[in-house]
Amino acid sequence: MSDPNQLVEEAKAEAAASLRRSRVSIVVAVIAVIIAIATFFVNYFLIQSIRTKLAEQGVSIEQARAEIAKVAQSAKPDPRFGSETNWATVALGRDCTLGEIILTAGHLANGLPANGQILSIYSNQALFAVLGTKYGGDGKKTFALPDLRDVAPNGLTYSICTEGYFPSPR
Repeated sequence: MSDPNQLVEEAKAEAAASLRRSRVSIVVAVIAVIIAIATFFVNYFLIQSIRTKLAEQGVSIEQARAEIAKVAQSAKPDPRFGSETNWATVALGRDCTLGEIILTAGHLANGLPANGQILSIYSNQALFAVLGTKYGGDGKKTFALPDLRDVAPNGLTYSICTEGYFPSPR
């Protein structure tokens, strides 16, 4: 049978440890609240500062939004990207991980060029398991590869590894 005094001491020690954990949890919660309040006030004063500067210039929030949208629409694409891309043809090269995006300078791509094409799930089940319908397709019979032609550096091809290692978490 256990000594009653020892049981009481163990219970006291466990209660003290539980109290310490509770205090730490309370401190963490208080810090989180302080950070949330500080973030609110920083954002509030930042917005007020922007409104004040706009008012000083005689510009309303709506006018500023319209001007930002107009500038965004008139922005020209970077001429270093999106022309003469994806001229490489389908090929198999080095080992790769399914779904891996590979940039190719040659005329043979390691996998399929990333042109946004629709693929059959039946014929590409492993690749579908990796990509799903994130880039398109109906998810029943078809799925799509991403279309990376506009973001590929000029003269180069982005391709998607279609035959390789299935990715696994570490």
